[in-house]
Amino acid sequence: MSMKQKPRLVETRVIFLRIGEIDTVNERFFAEILVESRWEEPKLSSEFDTSKLCCEEKEINNSNKYWNPKIYIENSLNDPKQTVHYKIMKEYQGKQILINPEETKSLFKFWLYEYRKIKGHFFEKLNLEYFPLDVQDLSVIVTTFKSNKEVLLMQNKEKLSLVGSNMTIDKHIWHLYKHVEIKSNYEFLVCENTKNDPEEDVEKNEKRKSIQNIIQFPMIMFQCRVSRRFGYYFWNAFFLIFLITSPVFAIFSIRPDQPHFRLPTTATLLLTSITFRWTYSARCLPTVNYLTSLDSYSIRSIVFIFFCLLWHGFCTIFFNFYDFEVVNKIDKVILGILSLLFILSHLILLFWIRSAHKIRKIMKLKDKTFITYHSKSSKRIINDLLQLYTYEQLEEMSARNSIFSTVYNIDLINAIQRDNPIMRRLSHFTGGLSNISEVNETF
Repeated sequence: MSMKQKPRLVETRVIFLRIGEIDTVNERFFAEILVESRWEEPKLSSEFDTSKLCCEEKEINNSNKYWNPKIYIENSLNDPKQTVHYKIMKEYQGKQILINPEETKSLFKFWLYEYRKIKGHFFEKLNLEYFPLDVQDLSVIVTTFKSNKEVLLMQNKEKLSLVGSNMTIDKHIWHLYKHVEIKSNYEFLVCENTKNDPEEDVEKNEKRKSIQNIIQFPMIMFQCRVSRRFGYYFWNAFFLIFLITSPVFAIFSIRPDQPHFRLPTTATLLLTSITFRWTYSARCLPTVNYLTSLDSYSIRSIVFIFFCLLWHGFCTIFFNFYDFEVVNKIDKVILGILSLLFILSHLILLFWIRSAHKIRKIMKLKDKTFITYHSKSSKRIINDLLQLYTYEQLEEMSARNSIFSTVYNIDLINAIQRDNPIMRRLSHFTGGLSNISEVNETF
């Protein structure tokens, strides 16, 4: 009987080259991304001279003779534009004492790299509960046409997924965070029965096995995050609703025995508030089965005006039982109660805004953690490049209009730390980074 073949491990990462329009109404966003995947390919040993104890890489045009995981993006829409490029690499593992010269091959790892550049629209289910103070996840779901028995997808831990913040449009509407969060089903696919205490872990292992049976294909979700700049909505929505609602207090200056003046004015404010709500809701929001913070504030304002309208209508009934002075005092008491409710509703709104800002603080903290972790891997990126290329070759590569030069440029600019003399010396290679957006247009 033939041995059961283990699934091949594929390491991948995503570089968000550009984030375009985020369509809140249709729940999709435009992006230009680069999916870098790599896997070990022993057949590549014939492509290199293994007598040279160094790292090498080559670009290849035909990769059909090698194994391929058939990677694609699950949440892409309308057949986006994409270009695919390949390169092969011989990675030197380090010096070892060899007894047999034939063991030279064990000193190397042979990698096949796939660079898949994709430009198009991606579907994203937006969470608009805190709109317009919301923070949105922009996800790219990487998966394969092969089952989990053939492929295991995991994130590339040596090179992090990145966000090209300098190449983002709609900055006047959105703030783009620097970190990329990764979620994967890899842990469920590789988990095995524990041997330490099998009696306690029987139930857990059964659940894991059931999950493994459910999961048919490996998947990794790469998420970058954006927060909406709410200045526009504050002045053009919240503030205008406040101005429409506030005049209900001025109506109490009209005598309570003159409802024919009070009622039409209040009804006009009510209809104006309803019309304003439908106008911005149809233009700015998708059809969701829950209330956003702006919806909640608008509906509370409409209900508040409606109760004022009811009071002005029922106020005349009291004149059948009391004289004008008593009814006037009751009217002032109602005015005081409505004023307290109005102030209380705005205090609730302030607490709601505060809870929304807590989410933004968490995102900023994740940015700091990401930058700290990324700085630790900066030396590794620089050392890898220096092992493969000389300074002259790196400088020439930074000016080339190829997908590989784009990747190296992005890695360099994210790896540079001004306190490191080696990285300072390499900083002049990032001069071509300002032209990356122009380079991208050629693909």
